[in-house]
Amino acid sequence: MEELIKIFGERYASLSEDEKEIVRGLQGTAEGRVLSKILGPDIMGLIKLKKPVQTTVRRGLGTR
Repeated sequence: MEELIKIFGERYASLSEDEKEIVRGLQGTAEGRVLSKILGPDIMGLIKLKKPVQTTVRRGLGTR
């Protein structure tokens, strides 16, 4: 099991920053919950998740 965790950690570390952001953006989503159930706490602990950033659509005079 330790070897598998090491392999996953190396694979995650080799991802580009954009790919890591995709993985991090899974937090709070149905996909992220399923993925965490599959990978378990040991492997999910290797991934630093943060809440997805929602963009605000500005309308009216506040768009300037």
